[in-house]
Amino acid sequence: METKQGLTDLLATAAAEGLLVDAAGVAIASASALPYGVVLRSDDPSGYSTVALPGYNGIIEMKCHSTAGTIAKGTLLVTHSSGGVVKADPATGARVVVGRAVEAGANSALVKAIFFSSPIIYTS
Repeated sequence: METKQGLTDLLATAAAEGLLVDAAGVAIASASALPYGVVLRSDDPSGYSTVALPGYNGIIEMKCHSTAGTIAKGTLLVTHSSGGVVKADPATGARVVVGRAVEAGANSALVKAIFFSSPIIYTS
């Protein structure tokens, strides 16, 4: 593992920008999974992608699910059950809150967000 700037890592991953990934660089595939990071750049010629780790100091982009609906600025973002994407926090049920939108977004868009240093886990 090579780290730079304290809160990023370089991973060999095919995941696109904005996707939540595990430590192997695979897009998370469970709404209850804790992400290792979010892909910031996936176009490095070396085949590695820059991944923001939880608590990254800055605004990042997270990919919204294709049925995320409208996400308002300030909305908490939770992991979705497929593809490493996020959706608006439904405020009920088991879920993992990973960030907060700092702009409005919608279906399949990249939404600017703050990636929390510690995900908030609700079990019911």
